[in-house]
Amino acid sequence: MKLLVSGVWIVLSLLCAGCGPSAQQKAALNENQKLKVRVKALEEQALREESEGRIARNSLREIREASSKKEQEVTTERETLKKQLDEVKKAFDAYRSKYRVTARAPGQKLVRLDCGNGKIFENVEITEVSPGELSFRHAHGSGRVPLGMLEPSLRDRLDYDAEEAAVWLEANRPKVLAMADPGLAKDVKLSAAKEWKLKAETDTKAKQYNNLRRRYVADLNSIYSSARSLQADRNCCPVHKRYQLASWAEEAAKLKSMIAALPSQ
Repeated sequence: MKLLVSGVWIVLSLLCAGCGPSAQQKAALNENQKLKVRVKALEEQALREESEGRIARNSLREIREASSKKEQEVTTERETLKKQLDEVKKAFDAYRSKYRVTARAPGQKLVRLDCGNGKIFENVEITEVSPGELSFRHAHGSGRVPLGMLEPSLRDRLDYDAEEAAVWLEANRPKVLAMADPGLAKDVKLSAAKEWKLKAETDTKAKQYNNLRRRYVADLNSIYSSARSLQADRNCCPVHKRYQLASWAEEAAKLKSMIAALPSQ
């Protein structure tokens, strides 16, 4: 009996061993294997991308650190240069002030002084130099001249500054005119009076021309209005209409010529 049971089990084991997986099972196994390979490839790709991302982040951090360091260096260098420039400017201003005291000191002698307005003086002594003008004495009296009218070499010698002189002259204009050369002051006053008179005459003529223009334009518009009314009148005699319109056209042409002859505004 035992021998029979053992034989049956052996036969069943052999039968089971001879039965392989089905085609569907094989396909599923192959698909599973492919998925495992794909997952592995994706894992490897993810690891590579993570490594590359880490390298990129490290590089970006290094670039930012280098940029920040460079910016700090540039800021420091700019501040250093600004301090040096301020020091140089202060030194130059101090030197300029000392130089001006000497260059503009009263009592200096000039063999010849060209005032730039056709007047030349000889054996001149400087009495005062302000930011805008030079005061001096000569054999026949005294005089003043704006620094900007002096010859270039003397302007440089006196450390002439055009902007500084303009500000000073504007602030001291009444004083300058009062103390200027009498002939020059008279010329300035006459010039101003002539300019004012010319402006007044121009304004008066402009008003007259404007009044004439308005009157001519009003007459012309009146003619146009009458012509339109006459053309719309169906009861008017055609011969009379043509004659009247021709007369008005001639008058309108004259008014246009008169308007065109007036000076433009």
